[in-house]
Amino acid sequence: MKKGFTLIEVLVVTAVIGIISIMLVANWTKNESSSKLQRTAQEVVLSIRSAQDIALNSFKSSGQDVPYSYGIRFDKDIDSSYLIFGDKNGNNTYQPSDILIKNVLIESGIEIDSLSSGNNNLNIVFSIPDGFTTINPSSTSASIVIKKSNGICPQDCKTITIMNTGQVSIYE
Repeated sequence: MKKGFTLIEVLVVTAVIGIISIMLVANWTKNESSSKLQRTAQEVVLSIRSAQDIALNSFKSSGQDVPYSYGIRFDKDIDSSYLIFGDKNGNNTYQPSDILIKNVLIESGIEIDSLSSGNNNLNIVFSIPDGFTTINPSSTSASIVIKKSNGICPQDCKTITIMNTGQVSIYE
């Protein structure tokens, strides 16, 4: 009696391993894009908290070029990034003459889908030194919906909501 495997046994085992590998790769790709969406939502929340933290740790002084407040601006026309800024003139809106602290790029494959303001832009501003929240256009809350590129809401979207109390939440 010979020891070893027959050709059929080797082919069956190879086919089973191939099928399992294909299923794993398909699930990995699906989970990767979901992880990207979750990671981006968390980065947006972290950026909002960062702008708030800068405002809380700043102070106003006369004679210096210190902003009235710090904020974050989302622009629907530029759905691949958003800005953290220092508001120099106190109008609670980003303008090119304001201090640009950081242009945050959104991960590839993720985009800003919509803003609750109904406009193309949304400014969330935190005043110095108390960190009071102002949402411009004027509102008691704001939502930023991000989605997977070519995705369909709600399954491919995350909604980041900020209240005028400063509370920030992520929803499916």
